[in-house]
Amino acid sequence: MDTGPFKHKFLTGAEFGRQETSNYRETGYFTAVGRNATSVNVPLAYPRYEGPVAFRQSATDADNHASPQSWPATCRTRSN
Repeated sequence: MDTGPFKHKFLTGAEFGRQETSNYRETGYFTAVGRNATSVNVPLAYPRYEGPVAFRQSATDADNHASPQSWPATCRTRSN
């Protein structure tokens, strides 16, 4: 579309999406420190833990299930 010295382009677009997800969360326990230890201190000079870690559910682990849907549509006008 021409309007004198300006040219215009019309851009349109659409997006449709659906996603389903389930999250199963577990807490890591450092069993070499203690059965219910969820943190461990390591030396600053060698900040790497090499002991065993056991993963199991805790009462505060938040599991969830979600089915988000999105249907955005756009229409833009762009001038050159």
